[in-house]
Amino acid sequence: MYSHSSRTVRISGIPPDAEVQDLVEYAKWLSEGPVTTKSWIFRRIGATSRQPEVAIGIIDSTVVSLAPQMQYKTGTITFSSKAIKRRAVKRHGRWKCDDVFNSLTVLHAAAVPELDICAVHGLNGNAFDTWAADGHMWLRDFLPTHARFRNSRIMTFGYSSLLQDGRNAAGLTEWAHSLLQSVASVRKSQSEGARPLIFVCHSLGGLVVREAMIQLHDFPGRYQGLGVDQCGLLFLSTPHSGATAADWNDYMLELAEHIGKIRGRDFTQMLGSFNNESRKAKERFGLINPIPPYVCLGETRESSVRGYSKMIVTLDSAGLNNQPAQGVDGADHRTICRYARDTDAGYVQITECLEHVSDRLQNDNAGPATTTLSRRLLSPPDHPWGGTLNARDGPARAGNARGGDAWGGDARGGDARGGDAWGGDAWGGAARGGDARGDSARGGDARGGDAWFS
Repeated sequence: MYSHSSRTVRISGIPPDAEVQDLVEYAKWLSEGPVTTKSWIFRRIGATSRQPEVAIGIIDSTVVSLAPQMQYKTGTITFSSKAIKRRAVKRHGRWKCDDVFNSLTVLHAAAVPELDICAVHGLNGNAFDTWAADGHMWLRDFLPTHARFRNSRIMTFGYSSLLQDGRNAAGLTEWAHSLLQSVASVRKSQSEGARPLIFVCHSLGGLVVREAMIQLHDFPGRYQGLGVDQCGLLFLSTPHSGATAADWNDYMLELAEHIGKIRGRDFTQMLGSFNNESRKAKERFGLINPIPPYVCLGETRESSVRGYSKMIVTLDSAGLNNQPAQGVDGADHRTICRYARDTDAGYVQITECLEHVSDRLQNDNAGPATTTLSRRLLSPPDHPWGGTLNARDGPARAGNARGGDAWGGDARGGDARGGDAWGGDAWGGAARGGDARGDSARGGDARGGDAWFS
């Protein structure tokens, strides 16, 4: 069972020769509204000497996008109201229309992509709405116009993370496998398989991607066109280290039972504090060689749900191994991944982090990363143990494993990981527990749009 987007539908199975104008006409038909063609404004994205591979049409607050996906094209239509969206889903036209966004959806593809970016939502999330605010979905509407990412292919992945789906027994292992299979399905050619790939993950989605990296490392060659050395990660409020509040598990259960979510206990065990499985997963992630370059960002405001006010994932919890999380000013657990304007400080911070991870991937053996990050937004805290960590070279990972520069995708490596400091008690076990609270308090679209968690 999947959550539903509140105002957006996905159109799949579109012929490869279709143009954005064809989708515009289809959107008019779906909405049954009296729309004049001259009202539509087209923005060609990533134009080169070749025909651009994606276009966006805008009318009032309705947005249409079109991008190639395998042998077809995939479109998205964001309508001006929930009522119009519901009407569109009920109509049966020449192309398939849905609002759940399960599996993979390509949002943008440059003529010759140099980078793949894939977003993974969290608990109770929707692969489109988790990243949307005020009718704008930044992965579709803003990122393709960014100078560094207009030559990218941008995708979003949906999986069955609803609390209310009592018939679904899938967990991190199954979700990670599904994610890797879906991404591998669009990386068939030699050029696609050699392309760097960055995962952008919110909350529980980060645990899914972390598990996916472990699977890539443990089973090399299983997923065509994918290798752990090609991947970079951006975690947004992912509960790597569990909850610090002693009553979190009880709070989760009370909330889950109060709103009738019948998988509450399953997810509490998966995300709760002192989770032994999560501690082991973090240790296994630290054994990956090379460890993918990664950045952790975290919320700085409490979330409120039915009278409860909680910091869903603290900055300590959002850090992974020796890399602390950088706070996103003014963001709570739900808004850390939603931006209505490309000038929002949080969005700017995210794009800087994406640039950093991209540079790390492109300069695999070039020593320290070359990106100069905004010190106001991204400066790491001082570490009492000092030291810096080179970008992805083996000696630095093994030697200065606890001296990382706060970005250290390879911060935990070699022998320093061991059993005592980072792999054992301090982070994974008794001090902060497992993989606490997850996407627990707000967001998502579990009930068709407003929802509770992601």
